[in-house]
Amino acid sequence: MRVWWLIPVVVALSGCASSSIPAPDFPGCDQTDDFAFTGETTLASLGLREFAGGQESTRTGMIWVTAGPVAMREPGMGAGGGVGGRPLSRMVCVQFPDGSGMSGSIADDWRPPLALQSTASAADGFPPLLGVALVLGLVLAVSYVAFRKEAPA
Repeated sequence: MRVWWLIPVVVALSGCASSSIPAPDFPGCDQTDDFAFTGETTLASLGLREFAGGQESTRTGMIWVTAGPVAMREPGMGAGGGVGGRPLSRMVCVQFPDGSGMSGSIADDWRPPLALQSTASAADGFPPLLGVALVLGLVLAVSYVAFRKEAPA
């Protein structure tokens, strides 16, 4: 019974430990929180070499690819889709370790390469509540084993 106070502490800490990738601050990608891909890699490994061209396509950076079409708003543009004659499109945003970056539209039918799909979906699709439940179950199991009363022999 002495360890029951630990359960709320472990649950609170497990919730605090689950961190998410920060939202991008680039035109277009800042319009949504629904991404088909988020992760640190190169544009070339995502099959987007033509987006940047040259050495930029092989530089490792944090990359966000929107799941659906968004409006690419720039400073001074109003709110809404298709602003300034620009149609809605899917966006890719890249931020390199030195703080530089870029964003632009990509084809609506782009999909992550198979090797990265499972990684992206596993990281993005793991429900935090399931993680809390697993931690709680582990704490209860360890507590039961450690503090059960032995039957006298």
